[in-house]
Amino acid sequence: MRWKLLAFAIGNRRFANMSSKLGTWQNDDEVIRRVLKESKTIALVGASKNTARASNHVMSAMQQMGYKVIPINPGLAKQNEILHGEKVYPDLQSVAAE
Repeated sequence: MRWKLLAFAIGNRRFANMSSKLGTWQNDDEVIRRVLKESKTIALVGASKNTARASNHVMSAMQQMGYKVIPINPGLAKQNEILHGEKVYPDLQSVAAE
């Protein structure tokens, strides 16, 4: 299986400009639209089973819109959790390995 890595943040202004080991990037609405239109499987890094957290609602909403959402959370993965019907993975590399 061939994987592309694309990092972007949606929402909160504090993520508008991000810097990391991957470099610096800025959200681009057109890129986000294209990714959501062309991709049907999305990894959600920071997925939570806590219903008070936004990531829990984002995962549920994206599934309702027809996306396959792969939850990424090392703590939940250690507990062999299932979140919204999907196996939780500890990291992106583990998803690519399967």
